[in-house]
Order: sequence, then structure tokens, then C-alpha cells
Amino acid sequence: MATESSVMALIRAYRPRFRNAHDKIPFALNASFLAAGYVLTATGNRAFAASPPSEEEVGIDGWNELDDCYGFIYKKAGGGSKKFIIVKCLVMGENLVIDAMCHGEEKREPINLQINVNDFVSDEASSSTNYEKIYKNFPSLVDCLQSGILDKLENTVKRDSASASR
Repeated sequence: MATESSVMALIRAYRPRFRNAHDKIPFALNASFLAAGYVLTATGNRAFAASPPSEEEVGIDGWNELDDCYGFIYKKAGGGSKKFIIVKCLVMGENLVIDAMCHGEEKREPINLQINVNDFVSDEASSSTNYEKIYKNFPSLVDCLQSGILDKLENTVKRDSASASR
């Protein structure tokens, strides 16, 4: 489970450079996935590639290389699961639309969350390195990402595991 302190600790550890206000939400989402025990296997262009996801862990290089969209692929750490989570974010005005789903599940609908960036990003300059000050309502952002994306994915993965074991 991602907590406010674990997500902020990861943001500080990676020390990302933000190009704009929208960059801040996908990076907090990425930190939330990592804090929840997922392993990052692709970012940016590689996350949008049609080829099967890699099982190799990668760094954050290229996470914000595309304009107005962000892509990430994760797998759950440990347990030997072959399931991948594909996350794509699209900038639409002041909103960031987030879609996430398990790779290879044709009948599953993506989990969708829409976030108004202005609700969670302060007016601090994008180049600020005081990460606590560049976000506002940070606990609410982490809770929103946890309940809106991560909890729903966990329920999907648990349901699928239970079905497979029957």
C-alpha cells in the first residue's frame, strides 16, 4: 500500500525534473506503484510499444519524454506473477486521464481515473527541488491514486488468482 510518506520518499530519492505541472501527477503515480510493491519495466515510448513487456526492471529514464502523454508498465514484485500492469496517462486541458489495466486481459475494462492537476499541484516553479512544496493536498493525491487505481488493480489481480486456482 502506498502511503504519503513512502511516496514522497521515492519522489525525493529519484529527484525528477518536471517540465510542467502535468508531469508532477504521473510521477507521483509512478512513486505510488513503486511504494505498493510493483517493479517498473518500461516507461515513455517503450511503454507504448506493441511488443510484449520486458520482465527486466528499468529506471525512470524517458518517463516524461513524450508530449501530453505518459506510459508505464509494471509487474508485481515477487510471487512469480507474469501479470503486467499497463498505465497510460493523457493530458486533456487541466486534467490528466489515467487508464490502467492488466496486460493480456481482453475482456477487462481499463480502470480509469481523471484528476484535475490544479487540485494537487501548487503554483511553485516546476524547477523547484522542494518536492513537498510543489504539491498541494499531497495526502489527498496519494489517497486518490491508491483508491482510484491501485486498490482496484489489486482486487482484479486477487480475483483472477482465485479464479485460476479453482
